[in-house]
Amino acid sequence: MLNIKSVYIYFVAIKIYLSKFLKDIYFQSNFYQNKLIEKKEIKIHFIPNSYLLSSFTNNKKFEFDIKQDFTNYLLTKSSEKKRFKQIHNFLWLSLIDRKNDGVVVRKMIDEWIKKFGEFKNNVWEPSLTSLRVISWILNADLVLNNKNIVFKNEYFKIIFAQINHLKRNYVYEENKMLLIEVLTAIMISGIVFKNHFHNYEFASDKMDKLLDNFLDRDGFPLSKNPKHIVKILKYLILIKECLKDAQYIIPDYLEEKIKICLRNLASIITPNKQIPLMNGPNEISLDIFLDYLKTFNYKLKEDKNTAHNVKKLKFKKDTIYFDTNNPPSRSFSNYYQSGPLSFEYFHEKNKVITNSGFGSNISDKATLLSRLTSSQSTLTINNISTVRLEKSKIINKAFGYLIKSNFSINNFKIIDENNFAGFEATHDAYKKKYNIIIHRKIMINKSTEDINGSDVILSTKVNSNIFDIRFHLYPGINAVKTMSGKGVLIQVNKNKSLLFDADGCKIDIEKGLFFGRNKIFNNYNIFLKGKLTKEKEIINWKIRKKIDVEAN
Repeated sequence: MLNIKSVYIYFVAIKIYLSKFLKDIYFQSNFYQNKLIEKKEIKIHFIPNSYLLSSFTNNKKFEFDIKQDFTNYLLTKSSEKKRFKQIHNFLWLSLIDRKNDGVVVRKMIDEWIKKFGEFKNNVWEPSLTSLRVISWILNADLVLNNKNIVFKNEYFKIIFAQINHLKRNYVYEENKMLLIEVLTAIMISGIVFKNHFHNYEFASDKMDKLLDNFLDRDGFPLSKNPKHIVKILKYLILIKECLKDAQYIIPDYLEEKIKICLRNLASIITPNKQIPLMNGPNEISLDIFLDYLKTFNYKLKEDKNTAHNVKKLKFKKDTIYFDTNNPPSRSFSNYYQSGPLSFEYFHEKNKVITNSGFGSNISDKATLLSRLTSSQSTLTINNISTVRLEKSKIINKAFGYLIKSNFSINNFKIIDENNFAGFEATHDAYKKKYNIIIHRKIMINKSTEDINGSDVILSTKVNSNIFDIRFHLYPGINAVKTMSGKGVLIQVNKNKSLLFDADGCKIDIEKGLFFGRNKIFNNYNIFLKGKLTKEKEIINWKIRKKIDVEAN
C-alpha cells in the first residue's frame, strides 16, 4: 500500500514523465533549435590542456578501435549503456594520437554533427551532453588545427547549442551529482571562450549553492556514497585548473570544497587504492587519479578527526572500515545499500571481508539484490532488509529505487583502552517490526593482532526470531571449515591464512554473489545462523592470525 509520501512522489513522477514527453516534442522543433543558436561571435580565449581530462579517462585505451568503424558505432543502441556512453561522451578524444589523427577526428566529429547536431533524446541527455561538451572544449586543439573556417564555425555552433540546452534545462534536474556535471560544462565554456564569461558567472553561483546542499557540514555527500567524493573532486579540480590556466581568480568556495573533499578522500582510501564498498560504489582503481593529484600538487593528508560516518581503524597490517551512516534522506537514497554497521577488512593490501558492491551497471535485479542487507557484511533478522525500497515502477523509473523506511545509528564510541582498539555502535532498524536493537563491537587486540567482534541482539520479547550474520569474502579468497566444524580457514593468499571462529551459533560457508566489478562474480561468505532464545543474545566472533588447526 502506498503511504502519503509515496502517493505524493507517485504524482510527482507522473508529472515528470508528462513534462519530459512534452519537452522532448518541443526540443525537436525548429523553433527550439533556433533558440539554441548562439547570437554572439564565438572565439577561443585560450586552449586548455587536454591532460586535465586524464582523470576521466584513466589513460586507458578505448575498448575497441573507434577510428576503424565510427559510423557503425554511432548506431549503437542506448540500451547498450556502457558502449553507448563511451562513444557519445567523446572522452576518447584525449586518447587519440594528436599529431597524426587530427584529420580523422575532424571527419568523425563532422559525421556526429550531421547525425546528432539537433536534439536527440538519449544522445542529448544531461550527463552525456555535459561530458561531450567538456571533452570537445578541452580537445579543441585537434579541431582548430585546421583551415576549414566553415567546420570551425559549425564546431563552435554545436558546442554552444548543447551548452544553451543545458542552461535552459538544468533547473529541471533533480539528481545533484548530475547537476554538478552540467554546471561544470557551463562553467568551462565561460572560462575558455571570449565574450562568454557570463556562462561561468551564471553556473558558478549555482555550483556554490548546490555544493552546500549536496555536502553535509563535514563535507561528505548526503547520498552517503563515497564514490561521489571522487567524482566531485574530478569536476572541481578541472574547473580550478582551467581557471588557473586562464589566469582568472579562483573563488573561495571552490578552494574550500576541494580541500575538504581531499581530506575526506584521504580518510577512506583503502590499502589497495580503492574506496570502501558502502552505499553505492563499485570498485574503482584510484592509481591514475592519485598520480593526477600529485601532478597538479594536490595533497592527500588524512585528518584523524574527520567526522564523517565511514569509520576507519588501522593497526599495523590491518585496516577496518565501519559503516555508521544513518540512511540518507529519501531524495538522496537511490544509491543506498542497507548495511548498517557493516564492515570491510583488509590484511595488508588484501581485501578479506567485503560488501557486495553496487549492481546498477548489471541489471535492475542485480541492483535490488546488491542493496539488500544480506548482501552486506552485517546482521539480519529473519533475512529481512533494514530498509524497505519503493515498489512503484513509475517512481523507480523516475527517481531510482528510493527507500521507504528509515532508522538511526546511535551510541557510536571509539575504543582505545588497555590492549584493545576499535569501535562500537547500535542501530534500531528492527525495533519497529521486532522490538530488537542491534549492537556491534569490532576491536583489534594489540598484542595478538586478532580481530575480536561481537554482535549483541537486544529484544524486549523472545519470539524465536532467526538471526543471520554474513561475512562476505572477497572474490578469489577460498574458505574451508575446520575438522571440528567450529571454525573456518580463510586462505588470503598462498602465504597467508586466517582462522575465523564464533561462539553460540551455527557456522557455515555458503556461496555468494559479488557485484562490485560491473559483472556478477561468485564468492564465498561465512554464514552464522541462530535462533533468539533470550532477551540478550551475544554472538562473539574472532579472526585469528595464528593457525593451529587442520582444515577438512
